[in-house]
Amino acid sequence: MQQWVEQVMREWLLAFGYSFHFGVGSVGPIDTWVQLANSGWAYQWGPSDYVEIHVDSLDSSVRRAVERTIHAVIRHDHSQQPSETVEAWLREDAYRPTVELLREWELPQTEATFSQPQTIELSGGGDWQGQVPGYFVWIRFAASLRASDVSETVEEIIREFLRPEQLEWISGETPSILLYQSLHSLDMYDETFGSPTGGEADATEEETMSFRVLLQALVAALESDGSVLANVIVSELVRHPAWRRRAITSLTLVRRMAERRRAVLTTTGIAPFSDFIAEFTVAALPQAAKQACLAAATSRLPDAAFPLSEDMARTLEGMIAANLNISEAARKLYMHRNTLLHRMDRLYADTGFDIRRFDDAMALFVAHQLSIREEVPNSSQHRV
Repeated sequence: MQQWVEQVMREWLLAFGYSFHFGVGSVGPIDTWVQLANSGWAYQWGPSDYVEIHVDSLDSSVRRAVERTIHAVIRHDHSQQPSETVEAWLREDAYRPTVELLREWELPQTEATFSQPQTIELSGGGDWQGQVPGYFVWIRFAASLRASDVSETVEEIIREFLRPEQLEWISGETPSILLYQSLHSLDMYDETFGSPTGGEADATEEETMSFRVLLQALVAALESDGSVLANVIVSELVRHPAWRRRAITSLTLVRRMAERRRAVLTTTGIAPFSDFIAEFTVAALPQAAKQACLAAATSRLPDAAFPLSEDMARTLEGMIAANLNISEAARKLYMHRNTLLHRMDRLYADTGFDIRRFDDAMALFVAHQLSIREEVPNSSQHRV
């Protein structure tokens, strides 16, 4: 894939006189540009693929042209090798830009009814089947994990908590498991997913055992009993058999959003589709609205700089995850309360937003999410 993209982009970039090279690794979230310290720009176009352009200033129209050219090549490649398996869909979506995934996101014109169990075919060959409603669950492990050494132990732990209709290991940049879990088989037919503060992972009472709590307990057991660190990405609720492809795409969308909000995975290990409403809203905003939001954010304090540094972004995300409870946020972020207070004071001094206030915390969160992809006019180059 990288060789084909490079062949197309080489002629394109050389024609405009740009010096560049393609690299393997990660410089940022997929489908984002990063300004490098060595006066260059890098575009992360795949899970472990990026192109670096050696130029001090890169016009936004050129960046859009680079994005569209790369993704046109990728779409052409996938059209030559069609596949109907959920694993292939997961791989295909990894190379598609976020805007394209959201643009094609349409609610199927089928009514969801739970009065009679319906069977969902989980692959083109019909070898994966389960009942709706349910969730696709993508369990991703550390890159250093050798699946062959722990697969039996990991699967045994998973089946202690879940009753998946199908479970399959997926090879890739990191070892992972894709499974489909019907709520019928968990006797959770009328249960909601559960809120982030809806209970503890060791809850035993039936009314507190939401699917979220069940997954939190699974992550804890994998670490304590299997010595394995894992992150769990959960699709939207699959309410109808026709929603199969859409649900797989939701896994990729959640992964993209979670990479931008790292505190979600580092503090809970769980990233469900239902927790990223704000990110989906930001991603779907028209260009004019994005620019207006960023202008409003930088108008409060003329020297405000976006995006925030990783430490300051984690501070903001930790506070939001803790419902602005300072003590709880300090616990989630593994830092002393006074250290957190000092960081909050720095954020206020550098941005003009006091994240003790709900309105300010959410406004700063939206501005940071927007600035990951957008340039902020007349802003300082200093990063908080």
